[in-house]
Amino acid sequence: MTERNNYNIGISLEGLKHILNARDSQPKHWRLIRDREADAKDGNWFNSQQIAYLKSKGIAPAMDNLIRQAVRDAGSVAEENRKDAKLVAQPSAEQDTVDALSEKLFAAEEESKTDRACLKAHEAQIGVGLGWVEPQRGSDVFGPKYVSRYISRNEIWWDMHAPIHDIQSAMWMLRQKWAHKDAIIAQFPKRKEEIEAAVKYGNKGDRWHSEGGESTGLTTGQFDSYREWTTEEHNWMDRDSNMVCIQEVITKRVEMGLVLRTPDGRIIEFDKQNPGHFAAAGSGQKIEKAPLIRLDQTFFLGPVRLGARRLKSRNFPYIPFYYFTEDLTEIPYGMVKALMDLQAEHISRLSNYIWGLGSVVTIRTKGAVDMPDEIFRQVVSRRDADIVLNAEAMARPGAKFEILRDYELNQQQYQRTGDLRESIKDAAGTRDAKDGSNGQSDIEGKRQGYEMASKSISGLTAQYEESRMAVLGAILEMIIVDSQETEDVHIRAKLLRKTRVVTINQENPEGKTNDVQLIQAQVGLEDVPSSPDRNRQEMVSLSELGKSLPEKYQVALAPYIVSLSGGQFSQDLAEKFLNLEQQVTPEQIDQQIKEAVEAALIEERTKLKARELDIKELTATALVDDTEAATALKRVEAALKRVETIYSGTQAAMGVAQVPEIAPITQEIVDSAGFEDQNKAPVFSQPGLLDKIPVGSIDSAIPEANQNTSPMFPPNPQPPNRAGPTTPNAILQAEQSDVGALSGIEKQGNQQEIE
Repeated sequence: MTERNNYNIGISLEGLKHILNARDSQPKHWRLIRDREADAKDGNWFNSQQIAYLKSKGIAPAMDNLIRQAVRDAGSVAEENRKDAKLVAQPSAEQDTVDALSEKLFAAEEESKTDRACLKAHEAQIGVGLGWVEPQRGSDVFGPKYVSRYISRNEIWWDMHAPIHDIQSAMWMLRQKWAHKDAIIAQFPKRKEEIEAAVKYGNKGDRWHSEGGESTGLTTGQFDSYREWTTEEHNWMDRDSNMVCIQEVITKRVEMGLVLRTPDGRIIEFDKQNPGHFAAAGSGQKIEKAPLIRLDQTFFLGPVRLGARRLKSRNFPYIPFYYFTEDLTEIPYGMVKALMDLQAEHISRLSNYIWGLGSVVTIRTKGAVDMPDEIFRQVVSRRDADIVLNAEAMARPGAKFEILRDYELNQQQYQRTGDLRESIKDAAGTRDAKDGSNGQSDIEGKRQGYEMASKSISGLTAQYEESRMAVLGAILEMIIVDSQETEDVHIRAKLLRKTRVVTINQENPEGKTNDVQLIQAQVGLEDVPSSPDRNRQEMVSLSELGKSLPEKYQVALAPYIVSLSGGQFSQDLAEKFLNLEQQVTPEQIDQQIKEAVEAALIEERTKLKARELDIKELTATALVDDTEAATALKRVEAALKRVETIYSGTQAAMGVAQVPEIAPITQEIVDSAGFEDQNKAPVFSQPGLLDKIPVGSIDSAIPEANQNTSPMFPPNPQPPNRAGPTTPNAILQAEQSDVGALSGIEKQGNQQEIE
């Protein structure tokens, strides 16, 4: 048969045979022992021969399964102390990127049913010491993107040179899983003919099944005789079911390769096809040689090699949940191994007690009954027994027939039964988880009981959390590989934190913002458990604490108490309480009004002070301006007075010139008025002086008055040779500034400028 696979990836058929030989050389029978322990945990304690023997002795096969209860109590401790996952990233990572990845991890954990698979594996971890979980990408396009499945211990073998607690150091891992022929053909369509031929003509020898998964023989022989054949045996033997056994082999190889160290401490495998890596190397970043781990996954159907692929992860895809391991062989085992003897004694004593309580002691003379002894024993043990005595035998002297039913359970027997129950709880470490601390049954006692039980099985709890973190880490690794495009991540509201949106892998001119590929993160667990029971316990504790606090602190504590209630509307209710907390009381309103008024008064005083300073400044400026204006006004008024004086003097001179006789009279008038002459007196000269002035020279000397429109100036004077109006109409016209001979100076030329 010609192989069409790339043998640079995966192994050949010879490699599979080598791994099968290594599997067969591993310690024997431990898987069968674990199967018997699992059967005992499930209540399958007796086989059909034991049941027949007990019945022959008149003993009912009593079953009080204390192992099952102990395993459940231990599992409830882990469920009660369940902690939410969190991302632990390098300090340089952007917080928005970490929050977005945490939200995607939370959603994947919910959709993939990871918690359910982990709890199922945890039950096997507690009981028989080993369970497996496989996180993988979902094959159903309409289903969740990631799924987590519980894998039975009998499906997986590993290189036992590596201890179970360091499974990643193993060199190979083998899984045998059963699947329908059509499902295998859909997964490997190019191998359809070979798959059908292997199913039709393949050898069904026991080469493909080593140990474990066989019938334990613990059947009652009544209604569950089908349990004599397990799934592995039945499906391999029955070709009509079209079920085939697939061999999945994961092998590890170590190769030397190149790694790139970035300035922020990250180590990346150097990719020759990535130009960015060459650019980083050219910028001076260090390139080193280092051993690199490669994992190859190869599929076989009998001798047919179906295909192979290289895994992107450096870790095996199957995560073990283990409890104890044997010191010499590193074979895992659980708490059922330590409880088997105690359970056997408990069942034996219980069966004897039940038989003793229903037993009958008879004392009879030989021949006292007319029936065989075996029949008599069966009849006499019945509550409705009807026994006919032999009259002849009973008539003999000393004949006797008595039935005694005086069996009672003594104190020692009852005490031992109680001791067995407590011994099983102590051996499992679950006494306080069920009964509470110091026998308390209240919530606080239960909480303390779970804490004490968690301490007593702290090793189990730590190993469970470690395995769970490994499962979530594998899911996170797949999320980072699949998150290549720009995506909006809606971060849910939680404990008074509102919903927000973070965009990852957002393209920018400077590069990507919130680049998921650059983050180095691992999965951790929160310090405080987040189960509903734990939240309710915390709510009760906070409520009790709030009763002793002042009212203002109770108001602040109320939103957090409501958020821990876990109700359908707890988040909305907590936000409303928070809004009420932010509202103010009437006293606070009065205080705020008082403070606002004081602040307004201070502000107003400040404004008034500033305005006062501005006014003072403006007033000072205005005073300077007023002084300058008053000085200029006085100058103007003085100039106007001089002009009026000149004008009046000129008019007076013209009058004296026309009528010289009035000069002495005018002189007397001005003297009596207190006029002070600025030059030599008299003000008005003698009449003979005026005779020297030529006639008409005054008119020619005085220029014609120009029109003046200013109301501050007197009207235009009349020339000496021009007669004034004498008629009333003329006088009326003279009152108008722009009519007749008395028209104002505003129409008679321009005044000369006064310097």
